[in-house]
Amino acid sequence: MEWGALKARINNGKVNAAYLNWTADYPSPHNFFYPLFYSKNAGTGGNRAYYSSEKFDELMEKSEKTVDEEEVNKIYSDMEEILIEDAPWVYLWHETEFAAVQKYVKGYRIPEIYTQDRGLGIEVEK
Repeated sequence: MEWGALKARINNGKVNAAYLNWTADYPSPHNFFYPLFYSKNAGTGGNRAYYSSEKFDELMEKSEKTVDEEEVNKIYSDMEEILIEDAPWVYLWHETEFAAVQKYVKGYRIPEIYTQDRGLGIEVEK
């Protein structure tokens, strides 16, 4: 099936299963929880599994109003437990990145996420 047609069927919940992936835009659980599992984002909003959990949604909304980092991390942990229990997805793999760098290259680190800033801070000893 042509990609556009398939994606439209996925977005409209007209498939039994689909194989998709997700890459983070920023390193926070919110970047996964909100678009992929919040029920108000069902379909084209990103929640293509049409997952719905009243408790998860309540915690999602609470997390967005919480400024204390420890408290929001506890909320995210509780949300993760709900997802583990409900299993709206079958997780098949997770990317691992490797890098080989010469001894004279200083300041390189594998970034948490891919951004255009990927090479900043690298120096080459002469």
